[in-house]
Amino acid sequence: MIRKRISGGNQVMKNLNREISRIKGATGIGLRLAATIAKIASMRRTPVDTGDLRGSHYVSQPASSRGKVTVEVGVMKHYGVYVHEDLTKTRKTGEAKFLEKGIAEKTKDMLEVIRRTARIR
Repeated sequence: MIRKRISGGNQVMKNLNREISRIKGATGIGLRLAATIAKIASMRRTPVDTGDLRGSHYVSQPASSRGKVTVEVGVMKHYGVYVHEDLTKTRKTGEAKFLEKGIAEKTKDMLEVIRRTARIR
């Protein structure tokens, strides 16, 4: 029988936990960059009357809960949901579903930036 004592397990776990923290941090950065891409695409599609709705787009800071990292992209104006959902109104500029369509248009770019940002270095 061969026996070998292995030591340094605490250091291995410390290094592993450090790398996991770096990955989580990078994932948050990647998600925020991806959400910014969606925001810009959405802003281009947002109907303009006074420009307030277009200017109210935001991207939240990354948040972590139960091992999941999330960001939020949206508009701050209370009437944004009505403009977004109104398929009956014809507009000179912009369109309904501006946020959904912006995300759909840029999904490939968003996934790529998340992939590049979150990979282990």
